[in-house]
Amino acid sequence: MSESERRGPPLRIGIMLDSTTVPAWINRIIEDIRDSDFLHLSLYIINAERKPRRSLFTRIRRRLPTILYVLYSRLDRYLFKQPRDAFEQVEVFVPPHTIDTIRVVPVRRAFEHRFEQCDVEAVRSRNLDVILRFGFNIIRGEILDAAKYGIWSYHHGDNAEYRGVPAFFWEMQENNPVSGTLLQQLTEELDGGNVIYRSYASTDMSS
Repeated sequence: MSESERRGPPLRIGIMLDSTTVPAWINRIIEDIRDSDFLHLSLYIINAERKPRRSLFTRIRRRLPTILYVLYSRLDRYLFKQPRDAFEQVEVFVPPHTIDTIRVVPVRRAFEHRFEQCDVEAVRSRNLDVILRFGFNIIRGEILDAAKYGIWSYHHGDNAEYRGVPAFFWEMQENNPVSGTLLQQLTEELDGGNVIYRSYASTDMSS
């Protein structure tokens, strides 16, 4: 019996995205899944929510903390240049006729996203083993059980120590020598998903 026969059929993977333009580190994960012989990328779930139009003053006021952090990040990247930028925006390659794509307009409740029943059934009909979340807001509702092993989400930062954003900034700010990351299966409980894997590394105090 061959190795592939012992493993059984490839796991069917769905990917949740806000756009087909993603940071390079996400695109690398997608490429690794596509190139794998034990995983099958079966479905893209794209967030098609329209962002509400707000006045220029409101947008500036709401985004001021984000703008300040973006300026800080750009300065950091300028001072500590890397040959490969993990946050460079790249376009996900979608091979025609091989990967299904569905566009979902989620039901928003504050910072939550819930899926309409028809969208839940559309995802469930693909018989996915795992959905990887790289988009949408806080996800609640039946969509959490639409894949055999649920929705998995990768988090920059250890939620036992730090919650919220920006990731890894407070570890550096507080001179914490250890930074954590985790992979968890999402549940209805905010920041209380089932931890699949937790990893630790030393903190770079300068960047």
